[in-house]
Amino acid sequence: MSRVGITKEEVRQAIAQLRNQGSPVTVRSIQAITGGSYSTVQKFWKDLRDEEIEMLGDGGRIQTELQALVLALHDKMKENSERIVREGEQRCEAQIKEMEEVLDGERVVHQATVDQLAKTEGTLADRERLLGESHLN
Repeated sequence: MSRVGITKEEVRQAIAQLRNQGSPVTVRSIQAITGGSYSTVQKFWKDLRDEEIEMLGDGGRIQTELQALVLALHDKMKENSERIVREGEQRCEAQIKEMEEVLDGERVVHQATVDQLAKTEGTLADRERLLGESHLN
């Protein structure tokens, strides 16, 4: 009597069951669950491992999802960094404006001091001249 063969899906389920149990995945342990022949289990297990590798490789589902996540993270980080730079520029511009206003005020005070000094020097020169004239007379 010939026996009914196992399917790749049965091998996949047996592997998942072994992993969930924390048991080592071997051809013999898969064979014990599925009842398949050693060579059939070995072939299907190899095929399944190759499929997993393909999923992780270029163009694989996991690779594509990972790439999408990385791009989304990149975009978010770029957006955050641009926002931080913009906020920093705004703070700097506000500080520059404030400092320019203070500087303008100090220029006004300085000019008033220069004007007062010139007036005082003029007054002093006039008094010295008058004093010199009064000593001559």
